[in-house]
Amino acid sequence: MTFFLLSALAWAAVRAQAGKKPPETEMREEIQVKGKASGPRLDLPGPRPNEPLVDEVIRSLEILRSPAESFAPELEASPQDSREPFPGPPFLALRPEAVTLPHNSWTFQVFEGRTPVWETSGQGSLAEALEWDGYSSGGSLAVKVSRSYHFKFHGKKGGKDFILASRPVSFKSLELRDPLGRSRFEIATSALFAAGKAEFGPGAAVYLEALADRLRLAGRYSLRLHHEAPHGRLARGRARLLQHYLASKLLVNAKRLRLETEEPGERGAALTCEAQ
Repeated sequence: MTFFLLSALAWAAVRAQAGKKPPETEMREEIQVKGKASGPRLDLPGPRPNEPLVDEVIRSLEILRSPAESFAPELEASPQDSREPFPGPPFLALRPEAVTLPHNSWTFQVFEGRTPVWETSGQGSLAEALEWDGYSSGGSLAVKVSRSYHFKFHGKKGGKDFILASRPVSFKSLELRDPLGRSRFEIATSALFAAGKAEFGPGAAVYLEALADRLRLAGRYSLRLHHEAPHGRLARGRARLLQHYLASKLLVNAKRLRLETEEPGERGAALTCEAQ
């Protein structure tokens, strides 16, 4: 300790004199500072890595992520343009040529948001297109307007696996068919009306004209507006607006065009039409 203190004082003195001009006459004297460390020699261990810290850094860099799992770029989910009026099944589809990684077993899942609604699986490489008809694994109608859907394909081979995920897709309108061949058309109220008003929004005409075309062909149909507070002023105003518009397109008296208002229920806020 004495050695280090004296060395520091000597170095400070040298720096202080470095900026001064030496006088005409000066004395030069060589100073040697010697010291001896007190106490026994300490054998300190060399530096070692902090293992918990290293593990945390590795996890943050995802180096420990399973090498068997890889994510491909998102695929298109729907085989059709969801913006067009009344898309029908299949609502989601995956073609075999989109799966380029080797696999001998697979699982295909459809999600509404984060909730799985339909699943199927198989052995061997995918040979045929996987298509979702809008029903849940339990057989109930699952697809709805204004909801977001996507799929995941999970392939496996020899202890390695991969996942292909699709971009989410939502539908403003739908065309559904039951086993008896009856058609059901749905349009989200958000696609028809201006927010908070009994007025049509800027994109409503394309859906209403397409609906009128289908009603002409059907002949018999029933209309329901599923709306919050179905007996309130806003719901009744929107129902009258729909009645007059569709009556003018179908060339019938508006009073003969029956349109009921109901609570949204599990299908959500939408104009629905069941045609026979």
